[in-house]
Amino acid sequence: MIRSAKNLLVSCPRSAVFLRALSIPTKVQPGEKVVEINEMRRFMVDCLKAVGAVEAHARQLADVLIEGDVRGHYSHGLNRLDMYVRDCEKKVVNTDGVPKILKLYGTLAN
Repeated sequence: MIRSAKNLLVSCPRSAVFLRALSIPTKVQPGEKVVEINEMRRFMVDCLKAVGAVEAHARQLADVLIEGDVRGHYSHGLNRLDMYVRDCEKKVVNTDGVPKILKLYGTLAN
């Protein structure tokens, strides 16, 4: 839930996401915490770097996850960080890989 361009609520129960999608409260509820976006970004980058991600990639992913939260798609924001960290730990992903476009189809790249 957005509080300002600088702050973001990071403790939103999954069940509340759908109920609050159309009317986001403007006050922090008891038990909820507001964290500055820059602090959230720093935390995500530190977590990803700790499991071997290249800093540039860690920053890009952090920005994408933050954007998910800012737009109200909490299931595609900070909630996903743990999944990506575990994928890095288990070597499911290449932490320094660079995507390569093999084919272009109009607006689609494979």
